Amino acid sequence: MHIAFFIVFFLLGLGAIAWAKQTVEAENLSSDAKKKKLIGVAGLLVLVLIGAVATYDDYQTGGNQTLAAAPAEADGTELATASAQVEVMKPETVVRFPEATIACLSKEALLAITAHFVRGEKTKGLAYFQSKENPNGPCVTLEPQKTYKVLSVEYNNPDMPDLGIMEIVGMESKSPVGAWAFTTGANRI
Repeated sequence: MHIAFFIVFFLLGLGAIAWAKQTVEAENLSSDAKKKKLIGVAGLLVLVLIGAVATYDDYQTGGNQTLAAAPAEADGTELATASAQVEVMKPETVVRFPEATIACLSKEALLAITAHFVRGEKTKGLAYFQSKENPNGPCVTLEPQKTYKVLSVEYNNPDMPDLGIMEIVGMESKSPVGAWAFTTGANRI
């Protein structure tokens, strides 16, 4: 079932690209109108790709829990579900990733690297990582089992209450700016 959702999200993304190209070429639009239309489609595409990544990640990790929409508790920190409790991360939460995960210096870089890997663009995706050859790469792989403090968190998809992005720093860091990572896979400590 999960792979079917992944395929649907992926095909929706491809359809959005084809639709945007066709409508922009077919219509006599000013360059500003074309840019606005393409930016709107790009935003839609990013949301579709995030859904595809989340679905594919769930498929890869063997998750088979179906989340049912339910009202949030009074303090808004947890959503009740039919088969599981989804913890909503909050600032100042201490988290640990049981498996290596990607973190980037900006939200945009995190979404871009995710989109490249979802589209199968391995070389482009790998170009985002810091390395000897690419010391200015905006993304790193966080080591598993290290702890991090959450600076801020954003949840933008009410249909996927466990999928958000969070800004994190090392436990001893005093920096007001951190790296961005997905909340999926993070465990509260």
